[in-house]
This record gives sequence, structure tokens and C-alpha cells, in this order.
Amino acid sequence: MQKRRGHLSSSLPMTEADVVKMSGGMNIILGGPGRTALPGKKRRKARNAVRGRRDYRRVWGLLLVGTLGTILLYLLSTSSKHNEDSDVAATGGGIKGMIQWHRQRRRHNQKQAIIKKPLDHFSTLQYALQHSHLVALYFAASWCPHSTPVTEALDEYFSDLILPPKSDDEDEAGTKVTEPFPLAIVHVSSDTKEAKFREYMRKNWIAVPFDSPERTSLKRHFQVCAKPEVELLGIDRKYEIPTLLIIDSATQTVLTTNGVDDLEEFKDKALEHWTELHGLVRGMDEKYAEREEEEEQKEDDDGLAREPARDRHRRAKHGDGNAAGAVGELFGPN
Repeated sequence: MQKRRGHLSSSLPMTEADVVKMSGGMNIILGGPGRTALPGKKRRKARNAVRGRRDYRRVWGLLLVGTLGTILLYLLSTSSKHNEDSDVAATGGGIKGMIQWHRQRRRHNQKQAIIKKPLDHFSTLQYALQHSHLVALYFAASWCPHSTPVTEALDEYFSDLILPPKSDDEDEAGTKVTEPFPLAIVHVSSDTKEAKFREYMRKNWIAVPFDSPERTSLKRHFQVCAKPEVELLGIDRKYEIPTLLIIDSATQTVLTTNGVDDLEEFKDKALEHWTELHGLVRGMDEKYAEREEEEEQKEDDDGLAREPARDRHRRAKHGDGNAAGAVGELFGPN
């Protein structure tokens, strides 16, 4: 007798359509291996739970990064504070040590501050500024009749005293000036033709080149020009030509704008007058600096005398550790 074959369909895996058919159309999903199929509402809840766990891990990751950053900043600030404490200890420690350290730090910061001088960006003036005590900046023109007597006076009185110009074949590095000259004359021309400019120049003057843009820049900087140049160059003119400005080479500040009047009044003694004026201004600057230093010293001493009474309770409670706060109040930001 022939054996009946077994029904193979029962051993085959069911498809999703079979499951849906058997469930009577219920909305279910197939679970993975070892998992039970979940209805739609539970499925959404499971997905939300997974997303919640991901957000939880993300938040903790951000908190961890923030904590590590805070610790790093704290370590850096602690290291900086340790260096400051070492510097304070080197000055003797205590209140006086802190005050001394703050003074040194403030002075150091002042020295480190780079103060750009007003004429540093004019390259045509650097040779004269570096090799003379005074610079006479002369604004004039060959066509100006008022310039002629001033030019003749400068040539007559100072031709043997002024800084000679650099040679054409010699750069600034090769120029040998052992000692500063008492005076340098730098000519800023208002001539419209280079031939006239060269003809009017004196051999021992230093000239801003005719084709140099600094010829116009200097006129704008000092607000000096001829009347025809006011509209042409757009300069708000304060001084007309001829004008002779006397400049302190060290500070690059103008000592006087009345050089032409000084020549007329003092004649060959004009350089002595400018030198005396230079010394007077320097003396006033030094005296002002000394007075400022004395006032700072007095303020520091007064603050030190007031501090123990004001912070006695804090020092008694916390020791010298609070001295930094008191000194900070005395000196403010550096």
C-alpha cells in the first residue's frame, strides 16, 4: 500500500500575509527571533522608549563634555594663580609682597604697551628723526615770495649745523652718523614742477621726494599747504606757507609751529631758543612723571594703611589668603 505523503505546507514558514489573515486583519508586526509580535500602539511606545534612551545618552554625553571642559579651565586658572603666588612669594609674601607684585606687574604692562609715535608711518622722516635732536619741517615753494627770506635765513644761520642728507648711492643702513646733530631741515615743497622743486632745494637739506605720496600726507597731517592746494588736495588748512614746524625727534611731538617768527625774532640764535624750549618741555615731562609716581606711591601707602582696619575681621578669620582681595580693591584691574 502506498503511503500518503505529509502535507508540506504546514512545515513552511508563514509569511506576514498569512499572519495577518489568521489574525483576522489585526494590525500586528512580526517580531524578531524570540520576540512576540506587538500591536501598533505598543510598537509606537517601544519606539518612543528607544528614542528616549538615545536622548538620555546624548544629554549625559553633553554633560560629560561640559564637565571635562570646566575641569580643564579650572586647572589652567589654578596653574596661572600658582605662578602669580610664586611671584608674590619672591617679593616677600604678605600684604606688602602683594602690593609690590601689583606695582611691578602694572609697570611691566605699561612698558610692554607699544605706543606708536605720531610720525612713525612717515618713512621719509625717519632718517632725520633718528639722527638729530630737533627736526625743522619746512613747508615752502619757489613761487611763494614769502618763502624766500625764510629760505635764505635757514641757509645762512644753520648750514654748518644741520644733519646732511643721505647720499643717493647710500641706503639708511649704510649711513654712518656717530652722534645726533642738533638740527635737521626737511623740506616739504608746494611746487607744481619737479624742476622748480630741485632748483629751490638747498644741498644740505633733506627733502621729501617730489613724487612721494608723503608730500601730500604730511600736508594733510599737519594741515599746512599753499592756498591753491586747499581745494586741490581737500585739506582743512590751519597754516599757510611758509611754515616752519620744530619737532622733538625723541617724542615726535611739535614743540612750536612759529618757527618762521622765531627766525625773524632770534635770527642766528633761533636754534638756541628751540633747544631751550626743548629742554623746558622735557623737564616738564619728567617733573610730571615724577609727580605722578609720587601720587601713585602715596595712594598705595594710604591704601595699605587703611586696609588692616577694614579687613581685620576677614584676615583674623581666613588669614593672609584674603589679602589679594584687598590689594585688588586698592589697585583695580591691571
